[in-house]
Amino acid sequence: MILMSEPLRIDESDRYDRLREIPWWQQERLKNARVLVVGAGAIGNEVLKNLALAGVGTIHIVDQDSIETSNLTRSILFSPSDVGKKKAAVAAASVRRILPDGHVIATDGDIQQEVGLGDFAESDLVLACVDNRLARLWINRCCWRVGTPWIDAGVQEIDGVVQAFAARSNVCYECGFKEIDYQLLEQRYPCLEAEMTAGRERPIPTSPTIASIIGGLQSQWAIQWLQGMTIPWGEAVVFNGWQNSLYRTTLPGNPDCLSHESNSVLGTLSIDVHRTSARELLLAVQREWPNSDQASTFLLDREWIPHASCQSCGTKRRVSLSPRMAKGKDLTCPHCGNREFPEIIHRVDLNSPLADLPLASLGIPPRDWVRILIGEQVFAIHLKDP
Repeated sequence: MILMSEPLRIDESDRYDRLREIPWWQQERLKNARVLVVGAGAIGNEVLKNLALAGVGTIHIVDQDSIETSNLTRSILFSPSDVGKKKAAVAAASVRRILPDGHVIATDGDIQQEVGLGDFAESDLVLACVDNRLARLWINRCCWRVGTPWIDAGVQEIDGVVQAFAARSNVCYECGFKEIDYQLLEQRYPCLEAEMTAGRERPIPTSPTIASIIGGLQSQWAIQWLQGMTIPWGEAVVFNGWQNSLYRTTLPGNPDCLSHESNSVLGTLSIDVHRTSARELLLAVQREWPNSDQASTFLLDREWIPHASCQSCGTKRRVSLSPRMAKGKDLTCPHCGNREFPEIIHRVDLNSPLADLPLASLGIPPRDWVRILIGEQVFAIHLKDP
């Protein structure tokens, strides 16, 4: 029995009155926080609901999928009338109903193609509620590069795990990868067609209860950290639903991890990615910063397909797609009907014909951080909206 020295002073007009009674609760810190939530599925629904109830001021939701009837058993923010609609938009609308005084942003698209590093950098915290390793690898590398902490969660059947990664620490998601993990990725997403097949995985079976448990723990860590409390960075909590038990484990670090990459920041440019070409960007860098006259190469962080070629008849046509976007396209030669092969690029030089394409046509989202090769050094340029 809990003995109370004095009765609660209840203010029914204050939305957060019961929360303010928690001694360490700091509602203003939550109101001023910005959280990027990647994935609005089973876990994402629970996390978004909890963040909204707690009064997190700005919530950015990213998801590329549409709602299916099978989602309704694990998604409190969706209803039968939402089937066929986009998850991000519907989840955002539901969150706004829960949190009418909050700022909710919805991005209907792939986290890799539609969200720039600027959105990661401006977030206080990133919560990954995704169901595949490729998405986690991308989130991990983005967060490490910009110095934003993130918390990951995953479930299967009635088991689950939550793991926390501090900003630019010695422990990240990819640090734990062994050779077998990379082999499994290649087996599932072979060679250059990795992203083209990424959407064809069999869905992971989960129960609504495990989504609540794991989403609740992920949300609790987020709320605690946003209010200045300590959470187990570099650790994972594993929940065994069959035994109703959990344990904590320390995650491994790797000083040679591929994700631990950073570049010197040259500065910021006001750029409209839909109107500015790669050539214009490179020339702007040469004008803006001294000793940048050798800025002649623009490095792509995302693989891009500018053309598709037919080896049967020699036809080459422009497609401007990411490998993930290409998986839903018909890469068939319009002349002979044979399969076309994508040309995948990782860089654009100043004198390349591709340099005249707008940055958006090379897969660069707004507010991204782009890498420029100057001599033998790589520098980052922060793009901001003009």
